[in-house]
Amino acid sequence: MLKDYVDYQSGSLIQRLETVDTNKGQIYQIYDQTMLEYDLGQSLKTNHEPKMIVLQTTSRATYVQTGDIVFNMMSGACARVSLEHDGAILPYNYTRIDITSNELDPRFLAYWFQMAHEAHVQLQQYMQGGTQIKKITHRQLKDLHITVPTMQKQQLIGQIGVKRRQLALLEQQKDKLMKQFLSASLFKEEQ
Repeated sequence: MLKDYVDYQSGSLIQRLETVDTNKGQIYQIYDQTMLEYDLGQSLKTNHEPKMIVLQTTSRATYVQTGDIVFNMMSGACARVSLEHDGAILPYNYTRIDITSNELDPRFLAYWFQMAHEAHVQLQQYMQGGTQIKKITHRQLKDLHITVPTMQKQQLIGQIGVKRRQLALLEQQKDKLMKQFLSASLFKEEQ
């Protein structure tokens, strides 16, 4: 069971956080879907302006750091936090998954959620509930069954996941540059 390897930290209810004036606190980004998509390698860094909030440094908000694993409780998407999103506040519809065992590689776990048939089948069952809003609960996350291979195989799988993310971002960058080139060269004004 996944609960044998991890702990969960719920995201913060943003509306319940006590904000302060800019000169009395620190400005934090609020982690959102666009940031998750970037961390998954599904989109390039854009001019996206995430919501910001000013809090005292002693706030009890849930923060994320580079390499943390975040899980979207509504969609089931899971990614490791990139350097660009270090220090962001995790809102309530996300959960941070903290690995508590030396027997589980974080890159493997993130990729397991993204690609493993075993994970997809279980998450799909939970998403078929009878309520209008489908949301995975912590209890359901804890009850997920995970087949844990050897550490060497986990590290290999995790590396494949990282390389696939990098490749996806490079392919998007190539497409963006190709569009810019074609637009500039095919439609430039005649002199």
